[in-house]
Parts: sequence; structure tokens; C-alpha cells
Amino acid sequence: MDRNKKELLISRYRGYINRNQFFILADIGGLKGMENFNLRKLLYAQGIEVCFVKNNLARIVFNDNIKVNLLINHLSNSTVLLCANDLILLAKVVIDLKKMYSKLEFKIGIANDSIISDELLENYAKIPSLDKLYIYLVRCLSGGGISLLRTLSFIKDKDNNESC
Repeated sequence: MDRNKKELLISRYRGYINRNQFFILADIGGLKGMENFNLRKLLYAQGIEVCFVKNNLARIVFNDNIKVNLLINHLSNSTVLLCANDLILLAKVVIDLKKMYSKLEFKIGIANDSIISDELLENYAKIPSLDKLYIYLVRCLSGGGISLLRTLSFIKDKDNNESC
């Protein structure tokens, strides 16, 4: 690979790291061609950025960036970097992928400069998505708001009736 291509890849890796907060490394060596294609298609559809890395070039980038330097020791074989800004979404997708692709090996995850264990990843996956949380919040506020208005209206009517 010539120097220009290497610089381009290094720039792409830095872009993935700068755009995202949460990262997972996986080994895709056991996947066949169509499985690999379907994996990428699924990840892109879910909004997860996928970066197939050249391990030596990734070491250069990861070594320079404290946000992901914990990943360095796990760069081996056919490595893919999964990146997202929504940890819950990333966890849900990774747990689903573990069920779908038995040959896909998850090496390590990083969130806020900390390692994500398998157990922690599963716990994150159990949390409702941001969209569902918004729906729950709106339901609570709308239901609570109506009840509050009814109560205030009742108190106002009661005060008006007592003053007469």
C-alpha cells in the first residue's frame, strides 16, 4: 500500500474516533463473504458506523488518541471497529449480532475511557431506547398534566362554591 493510501486510511480512522463516543472491536475472520455483507448492511441500517481496520495503521491512530488507546492490545486478525454516539443502541445491536453470528468474536468495548465488559454490555442492551424513553416521558407528562389540571380545576370550583 502506498503512502497516500495509508494517510487516507489514518485520516478516516481519526474521523471515526472524533465523530463517535463509544467503540467496540470485533474479529470478523470467521465470517464468509455474504455474512460479512449482511453484517455491514445491518450495522449501517441501525446507524452504527463500521470501519474495517488495518491493524498496524489503527495502532498509530489509537496510540495517539486517549479516547481509544485501550483498544491497541486487541488489534489482531480481521478487525472491525463499530462506532456510535448512542451506547444503548450500540449495545442492543451488538447483543443481537452475537445471537445471529456465532463466528463473530467481540474483543473489547470502550465507553468514556472505560472498558465495557460483556455483562455491562448486556445490561445496557436491556435499557429502553431513547425513542421509547421519550414516549414514556410524554405519556407521563401528558397523563400527569391532565390530572394536575383536573385537580386545580376542582380546587378552584370548590373555592368558588364555598365563597358563595
